[in-house]
Amino acid sequence: MVSGLMNNPLRKRYKLELKDRAARYISILIIFILMVFIISSFLIVADGVSSAYNNNQIECKVEDGQFTSMVALDSFVLEEMQQLPISLSPNYYIEEKILEDKLLRIYTLRSTMNIQTLWQGHLPQNQYEIVLDRLFAANNGLSLQDEIIINHKTYLIVGMISLPDYSALFIENTDILMDSFGFGVALVNGDTFQSYQENQVNYNYSYRYDQRDLSEEEKIVISNDMKEIFLKNQIPLKSFIAQKDNQSISFVKDDLGSDVPLIKSFLYIIQVIMTFVFTVIIANAIEEDAAVIGTLFASGYRKKELIIHYLTLPVLVVLLGSIIGNILAYTLGIPLFQGLYYNSYSLPPIQLRLHYEALLLTTSLPITILLLINTTILYFKLSLSPLKFLRRDLKKHKQTKSIKLPNFSFLTRFRIRIILQNKGNYLILFLGILFASFILLFGLCMQPTMNQYLETIKNSTVSEYQYLLKSPLDHEYTDAEKFSIQGLEIYSSMADKNFEVSFYGINENSIFWDFPTKDLPSNSILISDSLAKKLNIRIGDTITLTNSFTLDTYHLHVYDIVSYPAGFSVFSSMESFNQQLEKEAHYFNGYFSNSPLTIPSDYLLTTITASEISSYGNQMLSIFNQMAVICSFASIVIYFVIFYVLTKIIIDKNTQSISFMKVMGYQEKEVKRLYLKATTLVVIFSLLISLPIIYYAIRYIFIFVYAQISGYIEPYITTTVFIAIFALGLLTYSCINWIHTKRIQKINMGEALKNRE
Repeated sequence: MVSGLMNNPLRKRYKLELKDRAARYISILIIFILMVFIISSFLIVADGVSSAYNNNQIECKVEDGQFTSMVALDSFVLEEMQQLPISLSPNYYIEEKILEDKLLRIYTLRSTMNIQTLWQGHLPQNQYEIVLDRLFAANNGLSLQDEIIINHKTYLIVGMISLPDYSALFIENTDILMDSFGFGVALVNGDTFQSYQENQVNYNYSYRYDQRDLSEEEKIVISNDMKEIFLKNQIPLKSFIAQKDNQSISFVKDDLGSDVPLIKSFLYIIQVIMTFVFTVIIANAIEEDAAVIGTLFASGYRKKELIIHYLTLPVLVVLLGSIIGNILAYTLGIPLFQGLYYNSYSLPPIQLRLHYEALLLTTSLPITILLLINTTILYFKLSLSPLKFLRRDLKKHKQTKSIKLPNFSFLTRFRIRIILQNKGNYLILFLGILFASFILLFGLCMQPTMNQYLETIKNSTVSEYQYLLKSPLDHEYTDAEKFSIQGLEIYSSMADKNFEVSFYGINENSIFWDFPTKDLPSNSILISDSLAKKLNIRIGDTITLTNSFTLDTYHLHVYDIVSYPAGFSVFSSMESFNQQLEKEAHYFNGYFSNSPLTIPSDYLLTTITASEISSYGNQMLSIFNQMAVICSFASIVIYFVIFYVLTKIIIDKNTQSISFMKVMGYQEKEVKRLYLKATTLVVIFSLLISLPIIYYAIRYIFIFVYAQISGYIEPYITTTVFIAIFALGLLTYSCINWIHTKRIQKINMGEALKNRE
């Protein structure tokens, strides 16, 4: 029995098949290793980040919301707040400039809410000791025991922390981009904080619901009760933000919510493509082994045994690629992909564990897809009679006559015949080129998109300084222009959340704005193009804006759309603004100016400068640089493998024909022109036709990926990027073409003597 098993012809053929088709299987193995390495690394890190983030939110008692008052709440108001089912905690802060132009937001140590996580060192114990956010410190080259100057006083850095309410470092909740280079948070002890002047303090309060399983409707009721208390006691609020709308808290969760589905989609697409590549390989193997299969059938072998035989090597290749890829993911991939998150967000230490879903998606799923598709195909391929296999007659329905081609030249007709005979292979080649080109475009367009976006924001800055006031100031500045501004909210059905909108009332004869607000009809507004594109708003529509503090709603008619990409904004004249929002006739709360103004601190709420805007995005650019490298490398590997495997199969299928042509006196250059040029034309056509497809696909992906952010980012794709994709694809193919040229040279005329028909 053992002897019979060892002499089993099918088992003996594995070694021969592996030797003859080694290049194909090695190429597929490489792409599976790369795919599993990237996907598994990403999912492991994403799961670790998500677990660390969620656990930290619970353990450190992250706030359910916050509000910033322009005055400290008195005891009477605090007593009223305590009647609500919430816990309230003062979370006062001051803001100071350090390192010349960096903004540092300084809080006191927390013990009841938004509790800090210590990464290194110890918490501040003595006066003028400070702990800094880990990411901000790393981006600015600050380490433990360094000294920094804050408002002419020297502070000693004694620790590095992360805060659960600042997992993403947004200066303001309306900001579109994080800024961990120019903005950071820090903690000092109570004695140090008490030494700050009262007019420096921002009266911020955090709250948590006493009951942790409230529905969204119940949370809204409590929030409204809080706002009623503020209105009744005439408490002026600067902001009121629920946790789900606080980008500094929710941005990480939203980012993971879009990244993971996107990377899984890539996984499914490439698995299906590679499965069909295996289908082509197996179908070609059936053609090559037709006579052997006929003999085996005639000898009593069953279809089931042959199906198992032809599936064994592909399954082993996928399994080996999955095992190696996962080993590399856990050893090399985790540090690489961990940097993508920890260089972007201020997170607690990651908690890594065995990721069963990643193992399932990168091992069981591809094998299952491979078996389902190729078992079906093999079942029908092997349904022919033994005699048909022996005669190499593998078509169930013979084509009675060939397709009649136009009266082209012989070479052109010959190439068209090659393309028609290999149309299945070329279809898979096109799909592979399409997918690889998409990944490459995704990587290459990110950096120029962000560069263009940041440049557009800088260019749209209306003045060097914008001063926001707590209340109107009875003083005239000759080199400044008054304006009104109110933060409102608009609902997005796609993101299922409210976005903040800045409602500007501007001077009808403004020297800073050229928007036509003077002749606007009653109850009409201009809206920024960024808001219009984000929410698909058109001229003539009516939009609803809500004041989250008073719950007042405003139904406004969109008169026109104006170019202002710096944020979600709507515009009217100051007169119309005050009427629509029921303000006093001469109300204003801001100044535009190209020179610094001296405004009393009791009136000044905040100052925005053009130089601060220019610092945004450095962090995002560094992330996209890393993504561009990963995407470019992955796409080149996919190009290489798809080109090599499928074009090699075409050459192998025509080996005897190439040999015949050499016997007939054709030179190697002519043979190359006949066979390789047909494939070259298909590759060029596929690259060209894929460019418009991936362009529209990337625009859709951007809508999906950035649905949650408070801003509109449009992909910026120059002609240079398309040229680079085409050139890179063609260059990769040229390398493969050179390899096949050498292979054609090795085909000898003796192949023509083999009886293959």
